Amino acid sequence: IPVGTSINGKGALAEDHPWSIGVIGGNGGKPQANAVIAEADTILYVGTRVNSLITLSLTTPGHESGKTILQIDADPIQLGNNLAADLA
Repeated sequence: IPVGTSINGKGALAEDHPWSIGVIGGNGGKPQANAVIAEADTILYVGTRVNSLITLSLTTPGHESGKTILQIDADPIQLGNNLAADLA
């Protein structure tokens, strides 16, 4: 499963790990990493607020993307806060 990180999560998985696609989003994100997110049918966000920086101003994925969005966070207030999650 491809793994992308936010700029704040960079280093959580080594950039040269076979599963790593690098940083996603608009803040340090790599175009090829954002392309993987755009093409995915299911996205699992772990420990991120899924804000406009991570989602390229809520365009990848958009609210009406048809993708299955899953979110895990220690703070329940953040679940589905910025992008509706199918399961949080």
